[in-house]
Amino acid sequence: MDASTRAASTIIEAEEVVLPGGELKKGPVYVSIVQDTITDITSTRPPTVKDVIKTHLLTPGFIDLHIHGLGGTNDVIDFWSNPGYTLSRLPMGGTTSCLATIVLPKSSSQPNTLQLFDKLKDVIGRTDTGGAVLEGINAEVIGIKPSLGHDKEASESEILDALRLSKEPMHITHLFNVCSFHHRLPGLVNIGLASVYPNLPEYTDIIPPTFEVIGDLAHVVASLKGLGSIAIDSRADMLLFDKDLILTATMVAGNTVWKK
Repeated sequence: MDASTRAASTIIEAEEVVLPGGELKKGPVYVSIVQDTITDITSTRPPTVKDVIKTHLLTPGFIDLHIHGLGGTNDVIDFWSNPGYTLSRLPMGGTTSCLATIVLPKSSSQPNTLQLFDKLKDVIGRTDTGGAVLEGINAEVIGIKPSLGHDKEASESEILDALRLSKEPMHITHLFNVCSFHHRLPGLVNIGLASVYPNLPEYTDIIPPTFEVIGDLAHVVASLKGLGSIAIDSRADMLLFDKDLILTATMVAGNTVWKK
């Protein structure tokens, strides 16, 4: 007998449920669980239940794409050398998947770096650790993708020259934070938000970059919720939720990567 045909041992009764596709389902909604596996989501309460957990809002787990670890050693640089420590604690804050953010030295071939990669490689993708799933590595310094960000001085032509260096979309990290936005002197914010560039020679062969906004209401204020609505309605390619997401906030994501 597989899990789908067994009586639920645990029921989560929620007033509202966010389904994996993004639909908000009003409750009461009953989520049946058998041996750590969700077997049913229904508006009808199952007749026989051992344990009932009641909550207001139930969502899929968050994905933290930038976390340096939560401890396990004395130095933050080495936190991911003990991946079990961080992975076991992330679910307490609602995070069920993450990328291990690692600050790499100038030479990634150094013995300590290679040992760390070997250790993480054994954990990536595993669902039997009793904690969050490590989906991969977010490498800092050498980077995975050319990025711009945290700049108020670069001119329009300098930004375009930088974007022109790549034949694939570059990325603007932490849009709005330490960035300029002006109606006459375009900066990173202007260029990052534009879906279509003007038909001018200087914009020839420019590929619009992706960009990232930290929506924790500390780095970006709630009044920018309109930006979030526009981006999600017309330009969203993927949403990645940060562990610092405030569920009652008007911004929609803690760390959202938008493609235009």
